[in-house]
Amino acid sequence: MVSMHEIPVRSSIVENKTLQGKENKMILWYIKPGWITESVLSQTLKICPYSNCYTSSDWQKIHQASAIMFEIRKGDGLSSAPPIPTDKRNPDQAWVFFIVEPPLFNADPYEP
Repeated sequence: MVSMHEIPVRSSIVENKTLQGKENKMILWYIKPGWITESVLSQTLKICPYSNCYTSSDWQKIHQASAIMFEIRKGDGLSSAPPIPTDKRNPDQAWVFFIVEPPLFNADPYEP
């Protein structure tokens, strides 16, 4: 597995740009995994081709976020349904679901 710290930044390929006339885009974490530190986020956003994105964990801004990140796993992450009913969801939001481990490692041995 490649760490974000091992990804070389090539200035000839990654050209930092802001969408002209566009507002900043908030990416909200449902529950930010402990392994995603502020340092990792900072490094990741540095190599992003767009410079108008930022992350937050402030749930009071849930309906203002452009995207919500959900980690699918048992325990602290999202293990069943999203915390917002789909009929109450902001239709302009992207909901991003991700899993780091294979589903076998996240399965409940007592569920069929």
